[in-house]
Amino acid sequence: MSRHTTPSPTPKGLVPISSLWSAQTSPVEDYTDELYTMSEKEARQRSDMIDRMLKGEGAARAAARRKQRKLLFLGQSESGKSTLVKQFRLMQSSETFVSERESWRSIVFLNIIRSILRIVDIVSPNFNLKNPSDSRSQEFARLRLRLTPLRSVESSIVEFLSSPREVARSRSQHSRSSRTNGASSLNNGNRNSSEFDGDYHDVYVHPESPWQRILHTCMRNANAVRTSTSDSDGESVHATTDDPAATLQACAGDMKLLWTSSFVQDCLKQSGLFIEEISGFFLNDIDRIASTDYVPTDDDVLRARVKTIWPTEIILPKFEPGLEWRLYDVGGARRQRAKWAPFFDDRAVAYPVDLIIVLVPVSAFDQTLAEDKTVNRLQDSFEMWTELCKTTALHHIPILLFLNKCDLLEKKLNAGKQLADYLITYEGKPNESKKILQYLSKRFAGMRKESQAPSSTPCYIHHTSVVDRTTTQTVIAHVRDQIVMGHMRESYFV
Repeated sequence: MSRHTTPSPTPKGLVPISSLWSAQTSPVEDYTDELYTMSEKEARQRSDMIDRMLKGEGAARAAARRKQRKLLFLGQSESGKSTLVKQFRLMQSSETFVSERESWRSIVFLNIIRSILRIVDIVSPNFNLKNPSDSRSQEFARLRLRLTPLRSVESSIVEFLSSPREVARSRSQHSRSSRTNGASSLNNGNRNSSEFDGDYHDVYVHPESPWQRILHTCMRNANAVRTSTSDSDGESVHATTDDPAATLQACAGDMKLLWTSSFVQDCLKQSGLFIEEISGFFLNDIDRIASTDYVPTDDDVLRARVKTIWPTEIILPKFEPGLEWRLYDVGGARRQRAKWAPFFDDRAVAYPVDLIIVLVPVSAFDQTLAEDKTVNRLQDSFEMWTELCKTTALHHIPILLFLNKCDLLEKKLNAGKQLADYLITYEGKPNESKKILQYLSKRFAGMRKESQAPSSTPCYIHHTSVVDRTTTQTVIAHVRDQIVMGHMRESYFV
């Protein structure tokens, strides 16, 4: 049975719910429209204000950008990019490194120690260390034992420079290397030099390391007269767990004995390792560097090796009157080249560059990449150059190609290395540095032409040794003149 109900009458004085949507409520609707209109007006005003602010900021950025010149340094790891950046800094002021000398002391110590330890590990398999009747092997064993403290100093400096993970890797590497070399009596003299490269990882400076903080403090005060060797927090520039200077001084005689040994030199030659080519080579200066009062010279700072991992910006406010120069140094290993891309984007406000300098280490024709032992370094440079030339985003940016390390190329050729053994297209041609550089210049120029890069965009090729201050600063002066002329053309002065 269905049940019908009658709606209850609305109590007196109350408004039925249905009447809320009737015409009687039009004043409320009008009030809502008025609020909406006011809100829309305020939103438009706020939007216009933001547009004006953005326009003003854009104009300010454009004005600041016109007073800046940005240079990007590209190339393989150990091609000389960081050294060239130092040359630019030194050309801005001959006093650039005065406040930084003590901070580079640890780097020089590390470079020379790692060179010695590398030699020890390379030549150890050439000695029969288990044969007590082999006097030469036993003499080397005693020498190696006396050099053992250098490993502790190395770990101490690495900890000062790097992240904890890098410290652990370095210690594990040397522990493994020592066990292998101590147990082996095989002669590995026929190993290629590139095989040894993988045994030694470059030490890079962690952004938050004490050394990096100190160096940044020194750079900020580069134009001030500084005699202190500590930063604002009182942190010693060469405060490591061990005293590197004392250990180096104690081991100096044995280091020289190892380096000057004719047998050791023969072992290095058989291994194919041209150790003078390694960045941070200081073995010919052991006496000077191991002295108690050693302070790095400008040339020492230029030659000191620190691996670049993160893109680094160096600002030169006084390099040229009226212009602020910004130099970008980026890592060159294959896995780090993805970090180059933002510098190629015109839409990236922070990064568009005025000039790209590409460095090719021509002396590395007999080496392979540390990250890929199947790839020849010169061949990798050819491929990298081709890709850069084909990148349309770079077609409007002038490029300088530095065929670098010409001095080491000369030494390597004089030592008997043949370019044709590593570059088939050079077979039958003179094994002379001048002819080789002419050939490489033509080949790189031809590759750029084949890439269909516009001929209107300047591209210059220089033969350089960026550790040489005189010749490199002549090239830098040419670079500066070219950029200044470009700035004047933009300003309609020429």
